Amino acid sequence: AKAMTTRDPRVLELTDLKAERDKLRRRAGAVDTQRARLRGEIRRSLREMEFYDEKIERTEPIAAQLPDLSGDKFSIAIGRDSFDSRSDAGKALIQIAEDMTEAGESVSERRVGNIGGFAIEAHHRLVDRSTAFSVRFDGVTDADAGWSDDPVGLARKLEHAMRAPERRLDFYRSERARLEKSADAARKSLAEVKDFAQAEELSQMDEKIASIEAELLADAEKDQDAAKESRFGDDRPVVATLTGDELGEWSDVRDLRIKAQNWYRDNLQGKVITNMATGWEIRLTRAAKGKMGGKGCLLYT
Repeated sequence: AKAMTTRDPRVLELTDLKAERDKLRRRAGAVDTQRARLRGEIRRSLREMEFYDEKIERTEPIAAQLPDLSGDKFSIAIGRDSFDSRSDAGKALIQIAEDMTEAGESVSERRVGNIGGFAIEAHHRLVDRSTAFSVRFDGVTDADAGWSDDPVGLARKLEHAMRAPERRLDFYRSERARLEKSADAARKSLAEVKDFAQAEELSQMDEKIASIEAELLADAEKDQDAAKESRFGDDRPVVATLTGDELGEWSDVRDLRIKAQNWYRDNLQGKVITNMATGWEIRLTRAAKGKMGGKGCLLYT
């Protein structure tokens, strides 16, 4: 059909329009992608800020209660005894570890004393006979002090663990400030993203493409209808008129084939016909003469 061939100028125009439209769509998509990325950064920053806000809210009261145990201000309770000597406190903790090892018991979060008003918990593993201590601040917050064979070193580890909320609070505040800065930068960048300048041109191009495609489809349907009418109607061009007497008398099939080939040569060879169903041209050549008769013989109308 004419409308579906590449010789139709509308097909060439449609091809060019689609290529240009795809370029514009990629540019428009880049703008949308940039905005989506920035909005995603803002959302992620806000979610993480909420996370750190909760951490800060929980940790600030704990940090505010931490006493100063530096130097001679050191004080700790182990069992029923109180110590102001790091060496004596460390020895008492080591003795607790030895008692748990001798008893052959597995211990998890056993309260054995307090430091600065916060519980000291012991942990003992049977599998490797190891012991560690931690400081418990509330039901969900604690800090690991670990273990040391040195009594003074063990006491200082507990002091360090007790001050963990202060260090955590500094970290939470620092991370929240970083996230807030990141969110502000993303908001600023989002505000500076320019709209796609060729949006109107892209819209007009889409309309033009749709219009041409509709025209081509309508023409193709008309051609198909016309082909059907031509194939089954009386308006087909006459290539040759057959009466049944063209070949004359024949004695056998071989004689009939020879007469048919001679008639083809004299009446059809060299002519061009059109297949109305496909629009393809068919040239009746000398070589086609060999297809007259036998298996797979072709009849063109």
